[in-house]
Amino acid sequence: MQLRKILDNAIGWRTNRKIVVFESDDLGSIRMPSREVFDSLVKKGFAIKDDPYCNNDAMERNVDLERLFETLSKFKDATGRIPVITGLCLVANPDFMKIEESNFAQYFYKKFQKL
Repeated sequence: MQLRKILDNAIGWRTNRKIVVFESDDLGSIRMPSREVFDSLVKKGFAIKDDPYCNNDAMERNVDLERLFETLSKFKDATGRIPVITGLCLVANPDFMKIEESNFAQYFYKKFQKL
């Protein structure tokens, strides 16, 4: 059975259609919680100023996703279909304060609804 899965994936799906794929696997991730935190880290000498992941990342809000979906719904393909998106969302983030309080010996998390 395992060999069958490997072969299926190796062969893969193919098409001659032109397809645009947007992928995000970290909706709900809290890499950079605010501009203030970013500025504070830069001021302390962390080399993040040119890091696009730190420079452009923040926790998205409902309105951010709503605007994304509204924008995408304005476009249609040749058959009239609108873009399809599957948002892959994290449901928890590290609880940095508790991790530090444990002297980095344990992992703690916060559900994203409580951030």
